[in-house]
Amino acid sequence: MFNLKHKLYLLISKFLEEQERIEKRKQLSENATVHSSVKFIGKCENYRVDKSLITIGENTIILGELFLFTHDGKIEIGKNCYIGEKTGIRSANSIKIGNEVIIADDVNIYDTDAHSLNYVLRQK
Repeated sequence: MFNLKHKLYLLISKFLEEQERIEKRKQLSENATVHSSVKFIGKCENYRVDKSLITIGENTIILGELFLFTHDGKIEIGKNCYIGEKTGIRSANSIKIGNEVIIADDVNIYDTDAHSLNYVLRQK
């Protein structure tokens, strides 16, 4: 009986994981221009609804988050790249990552500091 319950649990878990993967891929394809070989488990936010502002080359794996801050933001990721878990790439202007680049987990890449460098002004 336990074995049957365990197999059922594994089957349902696998089904739910596949549904989540499909939903994330759909979200990515609505927000970015991607090669069909891209593996995407992360998050992609592009409020401009211009798919050309985020481009991802073939055989790239993205476990992190891609986000455009402003209307001028652009993210370009080359071929055969790996973007680790909990990594955030956030663009207000333009970020370009070349081919065959590996970015570890928990890395944050910004092209803006989004605040004054003067600590007194930041506290206002």
